[in-house]
Formats: sequence, C-alpha cells, structure tokens
Amino acid sequence: MIRALLNNHERPEQQPVSVCFPIVNHDEVYEMLGKIDVGSATGRDCGVEEIAGDYPALARLEDTVVNLDELDYLAKRLESFDKTEIAKFQSCAEAFDYKGLPDLINLTFCCQEITVIQDFTDINAIGLLHHLDVNGAVAVDELKYLDGSKIARNLFQHEKGLVTPYGVLYDNSMEMEQVYKGREFPRYWYDDRVMELAVTKLSEREDTPYITWLYLPMTDKQIDRSLERGGFESWGDMRLELYDYMMPPNAAKIVKGSGECLENLNALAKTLSGMSEGALKKLDAVIEYAEPDSAERVTRLVENLEYFKFVEGALTPEDYGRRAVELAGNTPFADGLDEFIDFQKYGERLISNLNGKFVSGGHVSYNGLKPIEELMRDAPAEHMDMGMEMY
Repeated sequence: MIRALLNNHERPEQQPVSVCFPIVNHDEVYEMLGKIDVGSATGRDCGVEEIAGDYPALARLEDTVVNLDELDYLAKRLESFDKTEIAKFQSCAEAFDYKGLPDLINLTFCCQEITVIQDFTDINAIGLLHHLDVNGAVAVDELKYLDGSKIARNLFQHEKGLVTPYGVLYDNSMEMEQVYKGREFPRYWYDDRVMELAVTKLSEREDTPYITWLYLPMTDKQIDRSLERGGFESWGDMRLELYDYMMPPNAAKIVKGSGECLENLNALAKTLSGMSEGALKKLDAVIEYAEPDSAERVTRLVENLEYFKFVEGALTPEDYGRRAVELAGNTPFADGLDEFIDFQKYGERLISNLNGKFVSGGHVSYNGLKPIEELMRDAPAEHMDMGMEMY
C-alpha cells in the first residue's frame, strides 16, 4: 500500500489531498483532486508532498510532479510482488537512482533478473538463488547437481556488489526494457474482474501495438480516462476484442459474437461481478435455455435469475425425479427407493407441469409471468449507444 499527499504545485495555497494506492474509490479520488485542479488523465500535475507506505524507496518521488494513473499502476504492480521482488525493486531504484514513474514502472518488469542478498549466512542458498535469477526457471533435477557454494564464491570474486539499504545488489547485466512507453499501460490483470478488453483504433492495423486495456466492470470516469490516455477521439474509431474473462462460457460466447457496445458490456460485467459460483453455473444453464443473442439480454437474465429454476445434473426425466426426491427429503441420496418409486414417471409428471427443458448442465424451467422474450427485451431507447463493436 502507498499513501501519498498530493498537492497542486502551481497553487501551494490549496489544501493537499491524501490518496491511498492502489486506488479503490476512483470517482471519489478524481473528485477530491479535481477540487484542487489536479489529477489529469494524461498530464503530470500532482505534486508529491509526502509519500509513505510499504515501499520506502518511493520517498524519492517526494517533491516531484507525477501522473495520478501512473502512480496507481505502479502501486498495482508492486502489490503483486513478494518480499524478494520488493527487495530487488527497491535496491535497483536506490542503486541506479530511478526517480521518474515511467522508469519505476519499467523496473517492475525487469528487476526480477537481478540478485539481491540480504542474508549471507547460507552461501549455498545464495548461489542457488543467484543461478535462478540469472537463468530463470530451472528444473528441480538440475538444482540437485548444482554447487551453490561454488556459484556464490564465483559471484563474490568476479562481480561487484552495490550496497543498498535493502541488500547487496548484483545487476547481472540487467537491461531496462521500455515496456511502458508513456501512453498506454502494459497489459496487467490486477484484481478480480469479469472481462479484459483490448481497445484499438479502427484506423490502425489490427496488430497495432497501441492497445488500451480495459478491465470491466469500471466506472464511466475510469473508462473515459483510459480512452483519453489511448488518444481516442471518436467512438466510431474503436475496435474491441475480448482477451480474457471470468464469466460463464455461454455468456462469453455471446459477448465474443454479439458486436456489442462498450456500455452494454460494462453493464453486464457489473451484474456478473460478485456473483457466487452456484449463481454463475445457474446463469450458464439459463443462457442455454433462453438463447439470448446479446450481452444486454444476458444482463436482463441476470437481473431476473430468481424466476428460473435450475436442477443441476438432471439430464433425463429419471434424473429429475431422483433429484426432486432428494431435495424434498433434504438428503443427497435416493438410492434404495427404486422398488417404491418409479423415478422416470415421477420425473415426467413433474416436468410436464413446467415451462422448461433439459440443457447440458441439467434442467431449467421458467416461472415468471412475462414471456421470456419480453423479459430479455432490449434496454430502453434512451440508453446511449457508444457505437463500439466487438470483433
């Protein structure tokens, strides 16, 4: 966690704003910073009056002017680091005096290549860890035959270590790759999101490296800021592509093939966010049953999921009859009752009274008053169509 006191460096009389990173309540932070006329999506206008938290090396940002979203992205990257990676990042920042956020962001992508020694008591372990740092992944069988002590002694004799407050650093000829070039942030799935979208310009080739990544659901202001960073000036000049997702497979198929606008995709992501595993499984079956043809109609199904009954695992009338007996008796077993109950006929009788059908995961029935087509009806016409299609 990072806590920063941000000010308007051009108007020092303005009261500074305390912000915690990674940002949780984005719109609230944007509003607070807007009151002191800072927080631009693209410019560096936030003066860092004070910075504290889990990464002391970031004190070098004090008395500098930063971009809010760059600092937030850096915080997200660091949140995923373990103790060893944090030591490497901070040692590098200190040893090579990286002060700008672009350099610090790029450092998070390459600092794993260096070696930082904080404990010299086990020379064999030091050598083995250094070997891993230099070579990346190493087979377990290979490690058994490595002489870690020899590797460590060779390191101490032939390489010059740099002493930092976070350990002794050996840079292993690390090269600072420019993964972040100052505009679009590199792809990075930070927390639990429903969809990951790649947004590119239709006016550019499909394999363009200039990709704006959206992780839905997002607030409208978050989306606007991301698109502003990407240099999008027209809703009609956007290409959307679904890269990754955490939603039912049937929902994903519809999203991929529906040519949906961003507004509808974000609305669907909001309804899916936080749903239990059981509810998501039920939704997947309901989608197969109702056959919606758009993300907007899937959203309507999520909002009305209570009007559907899903009997998981019931793939035949006999299965349905058994599951009904099990549920009625609050027991997971209906075995031993075959001589007393004709589960096939019982299931057929129950199903005949339902507006339902068998799907791949079980049996779905609908008990709402509206026709399903009406239930899934498109959103009112006054909803804005952003005009961005999924490819």
